[in-house]
Amino acid sequence: MKPKIVIAGGGLAGLTAAIHLRLNGFNVTVIEKNKYPHHKMCGEYLSNEVVSYLQKLGVDVLSLQPKNIDTLRFVLENGKQLECELPLGGIGISRYTLDLFLYERANSLGVEFIFDKVENISFHESVFTVRIRGDQTVTADYVLNALGKKSVVDVQFQRKHTYKNADWIAVKAHYKGDFPEQIVGLYHFKGGYCGVSKIETNEINICFLAKQELLERNKTIPELISNVLFRNKALREIFEKSTSTFEKPIAISGISFEKKTKSEKHILMIGDSAGLIHPLCGNGMAMAINSARLISEILTKYPEPTKINRLLIEKMYQKAWNKAFSGRLWMGRQISKVLQNQVIADKLFPIFVRYPQLLKFVIKQTHGKQDCT
Repeated sequence: MKPKIVIAGGGLAGLTAAIHLRLNGFNVTVIEKNKYPHHKMCGEYLSNEVVSYLQKLGVDVLSLQPKNIDTLRFVLENGKQLECELPLGGIGISRYTLDLFLYERANSLGVEFIFDKVENISFHESVFTVRIRGDQTVTADYVLNALGKKSVVDVQFQRKHTYKNADWIAVKAHYKGDFPEQIVGLYHFKGGYCGVSKIETNEINICFLAKQELLERNKTIPELISNVLFRNKALREIFEKSTSTFEKPIAISGISFEKKTKSEKHILMIGDSAGLIHPLCGNGMAMAINSARLISEILTKYPEPTKINRLLIEKMYQKAWNKAFSGRLWMGRQISKVLQNQVIADKLFPIFVRYPQLLKFVIKQTHGKQDCT
C-alpha cells in the first residue's frame, strides 16, 4: 500500500492534491476546520490555464456554469482607464461553489475528511503526528500544509513572513448589481486596489487589498470603503449601485507577500502556504491548484518515505515551484509597487493605452501556459 498522506487545510490546493493523490492510490486524509460549503477570501477569478488539468481529475468546472471572462478593465484613482484582452482568459467562479465541488469529488474517491482545527504538527522517527483540537492525533508518512495565508504552522515554525511586512488586509463580499460578466475590473486607490467580477450566481464579487494602516486610520471597513476606495469614482459608482448579499464582509489582516519556504521540518507547503501572489495579478487560484499538481506528481514518482526520498522530494519541489512561480511573484511585486506610486502609474498609463500589446505582455508574466494536453 502507498504511504498515508495528511493534508492540513481543505481549500483549493488541499482538495486538488487530495484528489490527485487519491487517484494514484494514496491513502489521503484532509483536515479542514469548516464544513462545506463556506465562503473563502478570494478574488474568485480562475485562469483557464488549469481548467483542463481539473477536468483530467474528474472536476469539470465548466459544468458549474461559471462566467467566461476575457477582458481586463484597469481604472486608476484619477479616472484614467483602459481595457485589454486577457491573454488566456478565465472564469468567474465562487469558492463557495468550487470548493464544495472539489470536496464532493474527493469524498467520492474515498478521501477521509476530519472537520476540526489543526493545533500542531510534529515529526519524529520518520512519522508525522498531527494534533487536532481536543488532543486527537493523526499520524502520516507525509504532511502537506495547505492552511493558507496565515496558520498555526506558520507560528509554530516562526516562518519569516508571519512577522515581516505583514501589513496588508483583504476584504471580500458578494453583491447584487450590474457589471459586465466578461470583464474583470481592477480599480486602483491610494494604498491598495480592488478587483470586481461576476461569478456563477450572477452576483458581483468585490475583493480589495489595502494597507493595514488605512483600516487603523479609518476604524471600520465601511469607513475605509467610504473614505479611501470611494476616491476612485468608478469604483464608488459600483458600490453605490450594488447591494451586499453578505451579512458582513470577510476580512483577513496581517497578510504578507514575502518569500516563503517550501518545506519546514519535512512538512511540504502548497497553495498560499508556499507563496502568495498579489491579488491584482488574478492568478492566485490557478497557482494554488498548480502547486498541488507539482507536489502530487513528485510524490507519485517517489512515494516511499525514506530519508533520501524526503530530501529529494523537497529539493525537486523547491526547484519546480521556483521554475513555475518565482517569475510571476516577482512581476506581481513590481506591479504592486508601480500602482502605489501615482507619479509612475500616471506616466506608464498612456504608454499602455498606446501599446496594448505591452500590457498583455506584462499580464502574461504573471500567468502560466494553458495546458491543452
